[in-house]
Amino acid sequence: MTTSTTDGTPSRCLVCGKKVWLTPTDPPGDATCPHCGGLVWFDTNLKNDAIKDLADLGVEVVMDAEGEITTIRISGDIYDDSTVPQLAKIQDAETIDVRDTNLSIAGIKRLQELMPNVKIIHD
Repeated sequence: MTTSTTDGTPSRCLVCGKKVWLTPTDPPGDATCPHCGGLVWFDTNLKNDAIKDLADLGVEVVMDAEGEITTIRISGDIYDDSTVPQLAKIQDAETIDVRDTNLSIAGIKRLQELMPNVKIIHD
């Protein structure tokens, strides 16, 4: 099962190494990896994960068929230079699209400095 939404909790399968978004059982806090069938355990204290926080604010997370994050699209007036530290925590994305935000040129430059391996789309 792969998805292009952020339903569930982000984790990584220790068996196959794939990133997954799954809803763990409650209790005990595990789920089955959709890629290899391995058991994925979750730390139930990670509910405030940076990506999950952003998803709750309406950020679109695009994943490929393997469950890898490819693009994060951010839009809205609430995203400005003050949100750069939170955005910079998302190191797993290949691309972050901030075209529809209130980030200034300085904020975009700071985001690029904090995320040198991530393509920032801002034009």
